[in-house]
Amino acid sequence: MSEKIITLNEGAIKNEGIIYTDITEIWNNAVPEMIMAADETAAIAVYNNTVQQMKDAGLQQYLDAVAPNYYQKKELMGIK
Repeated sequence: MSEKIITLNEGAIKNEGIIYTDITEIWNNAVPEMIMAADETAAIAVYNNTVQQMKDAGLQQYLDAVAPNYYQKKELMGIK
């Protein structure tokens, strides 16, 4: 049985790959801050700031690029 391969176009791979790297770095840098926060309020503030930084780095553009592939892969696996 042949397997269908779903990929982003070349330009998208480069652009969204860079965005993915950026948002992953932002998240990974924030996790220790959230864990070590003085209290829940401080942790939530770090989280909210982190999410905003990820949005500013292009999170929505990345999600818009990868979401169609996610749904296509689910469909190929018979998951609805």
